[in-house]
Amino acid sequence: MKKVLLILITLLLFINVDALGLGDVNNDGKITSQDYILVRKHIMKTITLTADQIKTADMNKDNKINTQDYILIKKKIMDGETTPQPITTPTPEVKYNVTLIGVNPIKTGFEGREILIKGGKVSEHRSDKSKLNLSLNTEYVVSFDYRVKSGENKFDIDLYPDTLPQVTLTATTTKQHYDWRLSSASGDMSSCQLRFFDDIRADVEKDVIINNVVLNDVKTITYNGGAALSDLPTPSRTGYKFLGWYTSSTGGNKVTSSTVVTTDMTLYARWAGTYDHVFIIGVDGLGDTFRKDKRSSEPNNKVDAKNFYRIFGEYAYRNDSKSENITISAQNWTSIFTGVACETHGITNDIATKNERNSSTAYPSIFYYIKKDNPYAKLTSIVNWNPINHGIIENDLGVDKINFSNDNLVTSKVIEYLNNNQSNIPTLMFVHLCDVDHAAHNTQGSCATCGGYSKEYYDYAQAADTMIGQIYDKIESLGLMNNSLFIVVADHGEAKNSHGNAQGPNRDPKEETVVVAVRGYTVNKMTLPTSVHNRDVSAIALYALGVDKPEHFITSVPNGLFNK
Repeated sequence: MKKVLLILITLLLFINVDALGLGDVNNDGKITSQDYILVRKHIMKTITLTADQIKTADMNKDNKINTQDYILIKKKIMDGETTPQPITTPTPEVKYNVTLIGVNPIKTGFEGREILIKGGKVSEHRSDKSKLNLSLNTEYVVSFDYRVKSGENKFDIDLYPDTLPQVTLTATTTKQHYDWRLSSASGDMSSCQLRFFDDIRADVEKDVIINNVVLNDVKTITYNGGAALSDLPTPSRTGYKFLGWYTSSTGGNKVTSSTVVTTDMTLYARWAGTYDHVFIIGVDGLGDTFRKDKRSSEPNNKVDAKNFYRIFGEYAYRNDSKSENITISAQNWTSIFTGVACETHGITNDIATKNERNSSTAYPSIFYYIKKDNPYAKLTSIVNWNPINHGIIENDLGVDKINFSNDNLVTSKVIEYLNNNQSNIPTLMFVHLCDVDHAAHNTQGSCATCGGYSKEYYDYAQAADTMIGQIYDKIESLGLMNNSLFIVVADHGEAKNSHGNAQGPNRDPKEETVVVAVRGYTVNKMTLPTSVHNRDVSAIALYALGVDKPEHFITSVPNGLFNK
């Protein structure tokens, strides 16, 4: 008997609303007159129903007991519906937090810059104080990549003045990514600076290289479980295209408006370069011939580079940038495309003439990295020196390669090509003009007066300026300069009688002096820094297209080139 009572008590303890039936007020398993009598007495306030009884008596589910419930119970009995329907308790809605990093990217002054923390001495880099204005009681994330070229070294990151604990990281030769999440809770946040530094390990002589610094805010949106991410914000960032929201700051998966929320999530805004197209016009042997301050040693230089200055005068250029120390075409064009020194890639005129290259090479070109990033990218190279297409640009990437024997034919073909491919403009187009260099070598025929510094050499330089203008004007007429980067670069300069001796006893420094010029709608008006090298074009092109620069590149985007 005691055992039976224990079982009954246990059952009663586990009775819940889900075990009750609608209309079965006395919980006897059926709807009878006893149920509506209890309801009537409750309405008349002669009795008070229990909480469970009120739930079973609330026939119309309006959270109150009145004559409508009494009538509905009587109707159930009259209709013969005496079996109570179970009361279902609505399942509480599950809420999930979706944390968004990057809704409102914040300028720091580090955008587009490669930061070098010098080992072996006190080194510090601070963001632009006037640009960094953080709100109180707000979360932020500082993201960046870092590495060293050899060995390892530690460095620090903090906000200055010191309002948060600083973070110490160890850089190795493997590029690493770091997301520093911080919360602003101090009045100093309104005027702080982001700082990368090493002032306590001056004995470690390893330089730390930091790239891709981004400061993002953190915003949290609450979604019902099972809801789709249909209303995620679309952020904007000057100089970049928004690619979407991803589950990781690097790698990860892209979410869409149909992605269903089943757990708490952190999503990261991902960006690519602003530009859809990059046009590189390479003028072989041009050197610094377009410079306005003519050298007294060059009386024949009457070149009026009016097209060059029309195009680049309000943008970025330098006529005395540096070339490779071996001032020969293949060495320089390969460096311009591969981002490494000529001693590293090892390509010479003879090798480029005799041997084809493919993408399995140790130092692929920017054509390879663009194709790797976007397999559908259209790539084009139209040249006046066949070894570029034969032995410098890879033969297994589907690059549309076209060769001609003079610059007029090259220029005409470029204009025709753009006209005929308006629905599929190349992501990267390289155009090579070589008559200037031919004049220096006297390869245009038996020209007794040709050679470096000769009138004929400068006449071809004048013609190159005209052709640069024609190509640019065609690109602009097609409306492409709204999303294109236009670059002019030379491989080397010329000596009085030839070139190629910059590394030898007959060295003429002018051989290593070349033009680099960049135009695009986010390009600042500036004279490029003296450190600019012609091979930096590789880093500039990849950056503009939003393609990651390979770790082995020794090139960089010049500081201040792009307005972010």
